[in-house]
Amino acid sequence: MRILRPAVLVLVGVLFSVGAIGAPAQDANSFDPMAVIHIRSAKDAVLVRAAVIRSIWKTDALPANLLVEVTGQPPGFGAANVAGSQVLTRTMEFGLKSHAYFYQVSQFTDCLFIYHSGHDEEITNEVKSSLWKRVVEGGCDLLYLAMPLMHHNPRPLVNSRFGPLLLKNHDVLSVLENDALNPLKFFIEPVLASFDYAATQRGGYRYVFMAGLSGGGWTTTLYAAIDPRISASFSVAGSLPHSLRSLSEKNDFGDWEQYGPSIFRTWDYLDFYLLATHPGRTHIQLLNVHDSCCFAGTKAFIYAGPISQLAKGWRGNFSVVFDENTHIHEVSIEHTQTILATITSLFDTVFPARTLPANP
Repeated sequence: MRILRPAVLVLVGVLFSVGAIGAPAQDANSFDPMAVIHIRSAKDAVLVRAAVIRSIWKTDALPANLLVEVTGQPPGFGAANVAGSQVLTRTMEFGLKSHAYFYQVSQFTDCLFIYHSGHDEEITNEVKSSLWKRVVEGGCDLLYLAMPLMHHNPRPLVNSRFGPLLLKNHDVLSVLENDALNPLKFFIEPVLASFDYAATQRGGYRYVFMAGLSGGGWTTTLYAAIDPRISASFSVAGSLPHSLRSLSEKNDFGDWEQYGPSIFRTWDYLDFYLLATHPGRTHIQLLNVHDSCCFAGTKAFIYAGPISQLAKGWRGNFSVVFDENTHIHEVSIEHTQTILATITSLFDTVFPARTLPANP
Protein backbone atom coordinates (compact mmCIF):
# COMPACT_ATOMS: atom_id res chain seq x y z
CA MET A 1 0.00 0.00 0.00
CA ARG A 2 1.32 3.48 -0.78
CA ILE A 3 0.09 6.65 0.85
CA LEU A 4 0.39 10.07 -0.71
CA ARG A 5 -0.18 13.30 1.12
CA PRO A 6 -3.50 14.67 -0.18
CA ALA A 7 -2.06 18.11 -0.92
CA VAL A 8 -0.58 17.01 -4.25
CA LEU A 9 -2.75 14.15 -5.47
CA VAL A 10 -2.90 15.86 -8.87
CA LEU A 11 0.70 14.85 -9.56
CA VAL A 12 -0.16 11.24 -10.26
CA GLY A 13 -3.82 11.67 -11.11
CA VAL A 14 -4.88 8.84 -8.79
CA LEU A 15 -6.58 9.13 -5.43
CA PHE A 16 -4.73 7.44 -2.58
CA SER A 17 -6.40 7.14 0.79
CA VAL A 18 -4.53 7.56 4.05
CA GLY A 19 -4.58 4.07 5.50
CA ALA A 20 -3.82 2.41 8.76
CA ILE A 21 -0.06 2.66 8.87
CA GLY A 22 -0.35 4.69 12.03
CA ALA A 23 0.56 8.15 13.20
CA PRO A 24 4.12 9.25 13.96
CA ALA A 25 5.52 8.60 17.41
CA GLN A 26 4.50 11.04 20.13
CA ASP A 27 8.05 12.42 20.42
CA ALA A 28 7.99 13.26 16.72
CA ASN A 29 4.68 15.09 17.14
CA SER A 30 6.47 17.66 19.30
CA PHE A 31 8.52 18.73 16.27
CA ASP A 32 7.38 22.06 14.78
CA PRO A 33 8.65 22.30 11.20
CA MET A 34 7.73 25.97 10.89
CA ALA A 35 10.17 26.78 13.70
CA VAL A 36 13.02 25.30 11.62
CA ILE A 37 12.22 26.51 8.11
CA HIS A 38 14.05 29.61 6.88
CA ILE A 39 12.25 29.96 3.54
CA ARG A 40 8.82 31.58 3.57
CA SER A 41 8.71 33.24 0.13
CA ALA A 42 10.05 32.98 -3.40
CA LYS A 43 12.47 35.81 -2.58
CA ASP A 44 13.78 33.82 0.39
CA ALA A 45 14.29 30.80 -1.88
CA VAL A 46 16.41 32.78 -4.33
CA LEU A 47 18.56 34.21 -1.54
CA VAL A 48 19.05 30.88 0.25
CA ARG A 49 19.93 29.09 -3.00
CA ALA A 50 22.62 31.69 -3.75
CA ALA A 51 24.00 31.38 -0.21
CA VAL A 52 24.19 27.59 -0.45
CA ILE A 53 26.04 27.83 -3.77
CA ARG A 54 28.51 30.29 -2.21
CA SER A 55 29.07 27.90 0.66
CA ILE A 56 29.90 25.01 -1.68
CA TRP A 57 31.88 26.74 -4.45
CA LYS A 58 32.77 30.19 -3.02
CA THR A 59 31.05 31.75 -6.04
CA ASP A 60 27.71 33.55 -6.50
CA ALA A 61 26.38 31.19 -9.19
CA LEU A 62 26.75 27.58 -10.22
CA PRO A 63 30.17 27.18 -11.85
CA ALA A 64 30.07 26.89 -15.62
CA ASN A 65 32.30 25.12 -18.14
CA LEU A 66 33.45 22.41 -15.76
CA LEU A 67 35.78 20.09 -17.64
CA VAL A 68 34.78 16.48 -18.16
CA GLU A 69 36.70 13.92 -20.19
CA VAL A 70 35.26 11.08 -22.23
CA THR A 71 37.20 8.13 -20.87
CA GLY A 72 35.42 5.05 -22.19
CA GLN A 73 32.16 3.28 -22.79
CA PRO A 74 29.90 2.15 -19.92
CA PRO A 75 28.26 -1.27 -19.58
CA GLY A 76 24.87 -1.78 -21.16
CA PHE A 77 21.73 -2.52 -19.14
CA GLY A 78 19.50 -4.16 -21.69
CA ALA A 79 17.55 -1.13 -22.90
CA ALA A 80 16.50 -0.70 -26.49
CA ASN A 81 16.66 2.78 -28.01
CA VAL A 82 20.26 3.49 -26.87
CA ALA A 83 22.17 4.98 -29.79
CA GLY A 84 25.43 5.75 -28.00
CA SER A 85 27.06 5.85 -24.57
CA GLN A 86 30.08 7.41 -22.91
CA VAL A 87 31.89 7.41 -19.57
CA LEU A 88 32.30 11.02 -18.44
CA THR A 89 35.07 11.67 -15.90
CA ARG A 90 35.28 14.74 -13.71
CA THR A 91 38.62 15.25 -11.93
CA MET A 92 38.48 17.49 -8.86
CA GLU A 93 40.83 18.67 -6.12
CA PHE A 94 43.27 16.10 -4.75
CA GLY A 95 42.84 14.21 -8.01
CA LEU A 96 39.50 12.82 -6.85
CA LYS A 97 37.68 11.36 -9.85
CA SER A 98 34.00 10.75 -10.42
CA HIS A 99 32.67 8.81 -13.40
CA ALA A 100 29.21 9.30 -14.90
CA TYR A 101 27.60 7.03 -17.49
CA PHE A 102 25.85 8.93 -20.29
CA TYR A 103 23.40 7.07 -22.54
CA GLN A 104 21.91 8.83 -25.57
CA VAL A 105 18.67 7.54 -27.04
CA SER A 106 17.88 7.23 -30.73
CA GLN A 107 14.22 8.30 -30.43
CA PHE A 108 14.78 11.48 -28.46
CA THR A 109 11.91 13.34 -26.76
CA ASP A 110 13.90 16.29 -25.42
CA CYS A 111 14.35 15.02 -21.86
CA LEU A 112 17.08 13.78 -19.56
CA PHE A 113 16.75 11.37 -16.64
CA ILE A 114 19.52 11.59 -14.03
CA TYR A 115 19.73 8.57 -11.73
CA HIS A 116 22.05 8.66 -8.73
CA SER A 117 22.74 5.25 -7.25
CA GLY A 118 24.29 6.44 -3.99
CA HIS A 119 26.29 3.70 -2.29
CA ASP A 120 25.23 0.27 -3.31
CA GLU A 121 23.99 -0.61 -6.77
CA GLU A 122 25.35 -0.90 -10.29
CA ILE A 123 23.82 -0.02 -13.64
CA THR A 124 23.52 -3.75 -14.46
CA ASN A 125 21.34 -4.47 -11.40
CA GLU A 126 18.39 -6.29 -12.99
CA VAL A 127 15.71 -5.11 -10.57
CA LYS A 128 16.63 -1.44 -10.47
CA SER A 129 17.39 -1.23 -14.18
CA SER A 130 13.71 -1.75 -14.95
CA LEU A 131 13.14 1.90 -14.04
CA TRP A 132 16.01 3.14 -16.19
CA LYS A 133 14.92 0.95 -19.10
CA ARG A 134 11.41 2.33 -19.07
CA VAL A 135 12.56 5.93 -18.97
CA VAL A 136 15.12 5.39 -21.73
CA GLU A 137 12.66 3.49 -23.89
CA GLY A 138 10.25 6.40 -23.35
CA GLY A 139 12.75 8.69 -25.07
CA CYS A 140 14.88 10.23 -22.30
CA ASP A 141 18.66 10.29 -22.28
CA LEU A 142 20.14 8.79 -19.09
CA LEU A 143 22.92 9.98 -16.81
CA TYR A 144 23.91 7.44 -14.17
CA LEU A 145 26.15 8.44 -11.24
CA ALA A 146 27.40 7.10 -7.92
CA MET A 147 28.70 8.85 -4.82
CA PRO A 148 32.42 9.68 -4.56
CA LEU A 149 34.58 6.71 -3.58
CA MET A 150 31.74 4.28 -4.41
CA HIS A 151 31.24 1.71 -7.21
CA HIS A 152 33.25 2.67 -10.27
CA ASN A 153 34.71 5.75 -8.53
CA PRO A 154 38.25 5.20 -7.17
CA ARG A 155 39.42 5.57 -3.56
CA PRO A 156 42.77 7.32 -3.98
CA LEU A 157 45.69 7.86 -1.63
CA VAL A 158 46.21 11.64 -1.58
CA ASN A 159 48.67 14.09 -0.09
CA SER A 160 47.06 16.27 2.58
CA ARG A 161 48.21 18.63 5.30
CA PHE A 162 48.20 15.55 7.55
CA GLY A 163 50.41 13.58 5.18
CA PRO A 164 49.28 10.66 2.98
CA LEU A 165 45.54 10.11 3.37
CA LEU A 166 43.61 7.13 2.01
CA LEU A 167 40.13 8.29 1.00
CA LYS A 168 38.41 5.05 1.97
CA ASN A 169 35.06 6.49 3.06
CA HIS A 170 33.08 9.71 3.16
CA ASP A 171 33.99 10.58 6.72
CA VAL A 172 37.63 10.95 5.68
CA LEU A 173 36.65 13.60 3.12
CA SER A 174 35.72 15.96 5.96
CA VAL A 175 39.36 16.49 6.95
CA LEU A 176 40.12 17.95 3.51
CA GLU A 177 38.03 21.02 4.29
CA ASN A 178 39.80 24.39 4.35
CA ASP A 179 38.94 28.04 3.67
CA ALA A 180 39.01 27.46 -0.08
CA LEU A 181 37.49 23.97 -0.27
CA ASN A 182 34.16 22.61 0.90
CA PRO A 183 34.30 18.80 0.49
CA LEU A 184 30.57 18.81 -0.16
CA LYS A 185 31.43 19.75 -3.75
CA PHE A 186 32.82 16.24 -4.29
CA PHE A 187 29.22 14.97 -4.02
CA ILE A 188 27.47 17.67 -6.05
CA GLU A 189 29.91 18.84 -8.72
CA PRO A 190 30.01 15.57 -10.74
CA VAL A 191 26.26 15.88 -11.30
CA LEU A 192 26.60 19.47 -12.49
CA ALA A 193 29.58 18.76 -14.75
CA SER A 194 28.04 15.72 -16.44
CA PHE A 195 24.63 17.39 -16.75
CA ASP A 196 26.19 20.42 -18.47
CA TYR A 197 28.11 18.14 -20.83
CA ALA A 198 24.96 16.22 -21.76
CA ALA A 199 22.99 19.43 -22.28
CA THR A 200 25.72 20.80 -24.54
CA GLN A 201 25.72 17.63 -26.63
CA ARG A 202 21.94 17.79 -27.06
CA GLY A 203 21.54 21.54 -27.31
CA GLY A 204 19.65 21.60 -24.01
CA TYR A 205 16.68 19.66 -22.62
CA ARG A 206 13.05 20.64 -22.24
CA TYR A 207 12.58 18.38 -19.21
CA VAL A 208 15.13 17.08 -16.72
CA PHE A 209 14.17 14.50 -14.10
CA MET A 210 16.37 13.28 -11.25
CA ALA A 211 15.97 10.34 -8.87
CA GLY A 212 18.14 8.39 -6.47
CA LEU A 213 18.16 5.87 -3.64
CA SER A 214 19.69 6.38 -0.19
CA GLY A 215 22.81 8.51 -0.67
CA GLY A 216 21.55 9.01 -4.20
CA GLY A 217 18.25 10.26 -2.82
CA TRP A 218 20.19 12.64 -0.58
CA THR A 219 22.18 13.87 -3.57
CA THR A 220 18.97 14.28 -5.56
CA THR A 221 17.46 16.55 -2.91
CA LEU A 222 20.54 18.76 -2.61
CA TYR A 223 21.17 18.98 -6.33
CA ALA A 224 17.56 19.79 -7.18
CA ALA A 225 17.67 22.46 -4.47
CA ILE A 226 20.51 24.37 -6.14
CA ASP A 227 19.81 23.78 -9.85
CA PRO A 228 16.38 25.03 -11.03
CA ARG A 229 16.82 23.19 -14.35
CA ILE A 230 15.62 20.00 -12.63
CA SER A 231 11.92 19.76 -13.55
CA ALA A 232 10.96 17.06 -11.07
CA SER A 233 13.02 15.16 -8.49
CA PHE A 234 12.41 11.95 -6.56
CA SER A 235 14.35 11.16 -3.41
CA VAL A 236 13.97 7.55 -2.26
CA ALA A 237 14.91 6.89 1.38
CA GLY A 238 17.40 9.75 1.23
CA SER A 239 16.92 12.03 4.23
CA LEU A 240 14.87 13.36 7.13
CA PRO A 241 15.21 16.62 9.08
CA HIS A 242 17.88 16.39 11.78
CA SER A 243 15.45 16.52 14.69
CA LEU A 244 13.40 13.60 13.40
CA ARG A 245 16.55 11.58 12.72
CA SER A 246 17.47 11.84 16.40
CA LEU A 247 14.18 10.15 17.35
CA SER A 248 14.86 7.06 15.27
CA GLU A 249 15.87 3.75 16.82
CA LYS A 250 18.36 3.34 13.97
CA ASN A 251 21.40 5.44 13.07
CA ASP A 252 19.63 7.83 10.75
CA PHE A 253 22.41 10.42 10.90
CA GLY A 254 24.46 8.43 8.42
CA ASP A 255 27.81 9.44 6.96
CA TRP A 256 29.49 12.83 7.35
CA GLU A 257 27.83 14.40 4.32
CA GLN A 258 24.37 13.89 5.87
CA TYR A 259 25.05 16.06 8.92
CA GLY A 260 28.60 17.48 8.95
CA PRO A 261 28.90 20.01 6.09
CA SER A 262 28.81 23.70 6.97
CA ILE A 263 25.49 24.26 5.19
CA PHE A 264 23.75 22.40 8.02
CA ARG A 265 24.95 24.96 10.53
CA THR A 266 22.44 27.34 8.98
CA TRP A 267 19.81 25.35 7.05
CA ASP A 268 17.89 22.15 7.64
CA TYR A 269 16.64 19.59 5.15
CA LEU A 270 13.22 21.24 5.21
CA ASP A 271 14.77 24.24 3.47
CA PHE A 272 16.26 21.98 0.79
CA TYR A 273 12.93 20.23 0.20
CA LEU A 274 11.41 23.65 -0.41
CA LEU A 275 14.24 24.78 -2.70
CA ALA A 276 13.74 21.63 -4.79
CA THR A 277 10.20 22.87 -5.61
CA HIS A 278 11.21 26.44 -6.53
CA PRO A 279 10.25 27.86 -8.94
CA GLY A 280 7.22 25.86 -10.06
CA ARG A 281 8.88 22.46 -9.78
CA THR A 282 8.07 19.08 -8.23
CA HIS A 283 9.88 17.27 -5.43
CA ILE A 284 8.58 13.92 -4.18
CA GLN A 285 10.02 12.20 -1.13
CA LEU A 286 9.51 8.43 -1.23
CA LEU A 287 9.99 6.51 2.01
CA ASN A 288 9.67 2.87 3.05
CA VAL A 289 7.73 2.49 6.30
CA HIS A 290 9.63 -0.69 7.21
CA ASP A 291 12.99 0.25 5.69
CA SER A 292 15.76 -2.08 6.84
CA CYS A 293 18.35 0.70 6.67
CA CYS A 294 17.20 4.18 7.41
CA PHE A 295 14.42 6.79 7.51
CA ALA A 296 11.75 4.20 8.32
CA GLY A 297 8.38 5.05 9.80
CA THR A 298 5.93 7.83 9.04
CA LYS A 299 7.57 10.81 10.75
CA ALA A 300 7.57 12.75 7.48
CA PHE A 301 3.80 13.20 7.82
CA ILE A 302 4.56 15.96 10.30
CA TYR A 303 6.15 18.32 7.79
CA ALA A 304 4.53 17.21 4.52
CA GLY A 305 1.57 19.58 4.89
CA PRO A 306 3.50 22.75 5.83
CA ILE A 307 6.12 22.18 3.11
CA SER A 308 3.44 21.58 0.50
CA GLN A 309 1.57 24.74 1.48
CA LEU A 310 4.69 26.90 1.33
CA ALA A 311 5.66 25.45 -2.06
CA LYS A 312 2.31 26.47 -3.49
CA GLY A 313 3.43 30.09 -2.99
CA TRP A 314 5.66 29.70 -6.05
CA ARG A 315 3.50 27.04 -7.79
CA GLY A 316 5.72 24.25 -6.58
CA ASN A 317 4.61 20.75 -5.66
CA PHE A 318 5.85 18.71 -2.71
CA SER A 319 4.60 15.36 -1.51
CA VAL A 320 5.61 12.40 0.62
CA VAL A 321 4.81 8.86 -0.53
CA PHE A 322 5.04 5.93 1.90
CA ASP A 323 5.36 2.28 0.87
CA GLU A 324 4.52 -0.13 3.68
CA ASN A 325 4.84 -3.30 1.58
CA THR A 326 8.61 -3.49 1.18
CA HIS A 327 10.84 -4.31 4.15
CA ILE A 328 14.17 -3.53 2.53
CA HIS A 329 16.09 -0.44 1.46
CA GLU A 330 15.05 -0.10 -2.16
CA VAL A 331 13.26 1.72 -4.95
CA SER A 332 10.15 -0.41 -4.63
CA ILE A 333 7.65 -1.29 -7.34
CA GLU A 334 5.26 1.25 -5.82
CA HIS A 335 7.90 3.97 -5.87
CA THR A 336 8.81 3.09 -9.46
CA GLN A 337 5.17 3.49 -10.43
CA THR A 338 4.98 6.89 -8.74
CA ILE A 339 8.09 8.11 -10.55
CA LEU A 340 6.87 6.86 -13.94
CA ALA A 341 3.37 8.25 -13.43
CA THR A 342 4.70 11.68 -12.54
CA ILE A 343 7.07 11.77 -15.51
CA THR A 344 4.30 10.62 -17.81
CA SER A 345 1.94 13.34 -16.54
CA LEU A 346 4.56 15.97 -17.33
CA PHE A 347 5.30 14.43 -20.72
CA ASP A 348 1.63 14.57 -21.61
CA THR A 349 1.57 18.35 -21.22
CA VAL A 350 4.06 18.67 -24.07
CA PHE A 351 4.08 15.32 -25.87
CA PRO A 352 0.44 14.12 -25.92
CA ALA A 353 1.29 11.28 -28.30
CA ARG A 354 4.16 9.94 -26.19
CA THR A 355 3.70 7.65 -23.20
CA LEU A 356 6.23 5.68 -21.24
CA PRO A 357 6.18 1.89 -21.50
CA ALA A 358 3.55 0.27 -19.30
CA ASN A 359 4.41 -1.34 -15.98
CA PRO A 360 4.43 -5.15 -15.92
